[in-house]
Order: sequence, then C-alpha cells, then structure tokens
Amino acid sequence: MTFLNDDDKNLRGSFYENIAGVAGYVGWQVSDILVPLLQQGFTDREEFVITKAIRAVTILIELGHIKKPAVTEIIQEAACYLCHPNLWIRHEICGMIATMARTLSAIDVQCKIMPAIAKFLKTPLIQVEKPDILLDCILPPIPRQVYDSV
Repeated sequence: MTFLNDDDKNLRGSFYENIAGVAGYVGWQVSDILVPLLQQGFTDREEFVITKAIRAVTILIELGHIKKPAVTEIIQEAACYLCHPNLWIRHEICGMIATMARTLSAIDVQCKIMPAIAKFLKTPLIQVEKPDILLDCILPPIPRQVYDSV
C-alpha cells in the first residue's frame, strides 16, 4: 500500500483501476482496510487518479463491499467534487452518488445523501438514483483558475 505515495501517477491509477477486482475476489471483509485507501485517492494530486478512485468506490458499492456507515462517511467527504472544474470527476461523483442512492433505503437517501449534496444543487432533486439528472441539477463548476489558486 505504500506505493500510493509513489510519484508515478500511473502506478497509483492502476491501483484504483484494479482494486475492485481484487476486493471482489477477497470479499466484503476487506472493506475496513480499503475505505481509508480509497479516501486517500480522493485527495490525490492527479485528477485522473481521483476519477479512478471514485469509480472504484462506485464499483465496490455496487458489489456491496462497502458497509453503510462507510458509505455515508464517503459521501460527506466526496460531495464537494460536484463543483469540481473537471467534467470527468463530476461525472464519476454523480455516478457514485446515484449508485449509493440505489443501494440505500429512501430514508437513508433523504437523511444522509441529500443533506450532503443539497448545497451543490441548483434545483431540488427527487431522482438521485439517476446520474444524468443529478449532473443536470448541480451548480456550475468552480472556474479552473479559482480552483488552481485555492
């Protein structure tokens, strides 16, 4: 796992590309170990690694390898990517949120997902489980110059 600190962005990206397959083989028991590593991917300096980390979380949620408390923790941390200037990141985060909404109960969606994403929406949203609708309802992204300067 120490190679996630390596300077090679392709190595870090490969980890996130392949971790869902490895976790699928090992099973749900690995989720306690993986969640911190996946969260580390959200703060990577390369945007394509962030995209791959978000995609890996989406796949693991679909497979049921991430427990509900970890899912709610992840959404609290990752919701800010809804206003990221990179379209790929916004697209992947919408897919992840939609996957979460499909796997959680309606009450959990309204009590845990909606409060986390509400400040990034320009209109109220009912169908959170549809990524295309969610992508259309989010506020415009932060300008790249502002993001880079921050």
